[in-house]
Amino acid sequence: MTGEPPNAPVDVTVASHGIYSDSQPFFMLLATLAPGVSHLRETVWRRRFTHVPELRRLGADIEVTEARARIRGGCPPNRPDQSVAGGDPRAAAALLLAGLAVPGQVRVHGAEHLVRGYEDLVTDLVRLGAHIRSEP
Repeated sequence: MTGEPPNAPVDVTVASHGIYSDSQPFFMLLATLAPGVSHLRETVWRRRFTHVPELRRLGADIEVTEARARIRGGCPPNRPDQSVAGGDPRAAAALLLAGLAVPGQVRVHGAEHLVRGYEDLVTDLVRLGAHIRSEP
C-alpha cells in the first residue's frame, strides 16, 4: 500500500454477498478521496445512510436519493470544530476515521457503539499516532 488516496471513482452495489453493508460507511469515506463521482447503492439496509449528514457536516459532498448515494470525490471531510454522532458501530467508526483526517478538532459522539463493535479501536489508533481524547 502506497499511502496514496484512491485515484478513481467507483460504482459500488452493497449486497448480502460481495461488498457487505457493514463496509458501506468505509467505502463511502474512501470515495470522498478519489477524484470524480462515485456511486454507492445499498440493497440490504436501506436506512444505512444515517452517517451521511454527519459526513456532510464535516465537508463531504454526498447526496442521497432513496438507497443510492452520489459521492463527489476530491472533497474529503475537512471542516474542523464540528460535532458528529454515529448511530451504529460502523457509522461511529467511519466518523472517527473521518474526524482524524480533519485539520483541527472534531467531536465524535456515539463512543458506546465503538466499544460495542470494536475491541480497543481507540487504543489501537492512539498507538498509531492518532490524537484522541475520551471524555466521560
